[in-house]
Amino acid sequence: MPFEVIDTQEKFDIAIQPRLERERRSIESKYADYEPMKTKITDLEQKLANANQKNVETEKQLKELQNEVSGYKLEALKTKVANETGIPFALRDRLQGSTEEEIRKDAETLAGLIGKPAEGTKKPPAPAPRLNDDAGKSPDPLMEMVKNIDFGGI
Repeated sequence: MPFEVIDTQEKFDIAIQPRLERERRSIESKYADYEPMKTKITDLEQKLANANQKNVETEKQLKELQNEVSGYKLEALKTKVANETGIPFALRDRLQGSTEEEIRKDAETLAGLIGKPAEGTKKPPAPAPRLNDDAGKSPDPLMEMVKNIDFGGI
């Protein structure tokens, strides 16, 4: 095939068309998986964003639960110290501090103000009277009165 001079744009376009087509096919085959990968990356980025959001929410919930547990521990500590120092249960919420030492110091101060009972003078609660326990005891006038009440057939 003899050499042909290209002297117009149309002849040039026709002459390079096969070469451009080969190059286009080569690039298409090289990047054939570009669109599926782009879609997959977009999906993974969305999943990552969702996971990060869930992580933030979980950390927030964890902090709330840790604060709640800390509050319960502090209340238990106040109750323990109040019991050990003779502070009435109703006044345990008045104790101040965040450590056992601070709460104990405040409890001792409060006990001094309200007149803490001396050590070893705590009386155990009186036993409740029993209705059927009359053996060997003198009759209690109130118990006798209760026993003798006539409820009129009720």
